[in-house]
Amino acid sequence: CGWLADQARRASGSVPLNIAEGLGRPSRPDRDRFFKIAIGSIYETGACLEVGFKLGFLPDLRFRKLWNDCDRLTRMLGKLIRSS
Repeated sequence: CGWLADQARRASGSVPLNIAEGLGRPSRPDRDRFFKIAIGSIYETGACLEVGFKLGFLPDLRFRKLWNDCDRLTRMLGKLIRSS
């Protein structure tokens, strides 16, 4: 399903870009705003993965690994936001 793969690529690609932009911001609120946008992109990526899995485009083991990666990244960003 091409449109779903394209959407997943856009969403996942925006995660490191928003993290990088946040790290370049001088104030904590600005930085955290970009980290929260990155978390939103991780959720969007996860939704694409789930749709792909339910439509049969993604095998179970691959889905679970990628889903766990999304969960781990979300937790890491959450810790960064809380620690600042």
